[in-house]
Amino acid sequence: MVGKNFGTAFVNYYFIDVSEEDKIMRKYSKSVQKDVEREIKEMNVGTLKSGRNGKKVHSRKQAIAIALSEARRAGKKVPDNPNQKK
Repeated sequence: MVGKNFGTAFVNYYFIDVSEEDKIMRKYSKSVQKDVEREIKEMNVGTLKSGRNGKKVHSRKQAIAIALSEARRAGKKVPDNPNQKK
């Protein structure tokens, strides 16, 4: 039964209750997750544009990066960009 989810989660090689899993801090807020889903859908439809030049986005990674960037500007709970110079 290892690897299947029967009401427990396998975290750090120990089985813990799902209620304990909820206590672990989230890196991204749920609203950010919805923003990323929306951007991925826009990319799949072909309406997601990038930056100033307005070219269509074809890369899934780029769509996620756009969503996270917009979430940071809106002040939502998102970690800092590790590639950005301070």
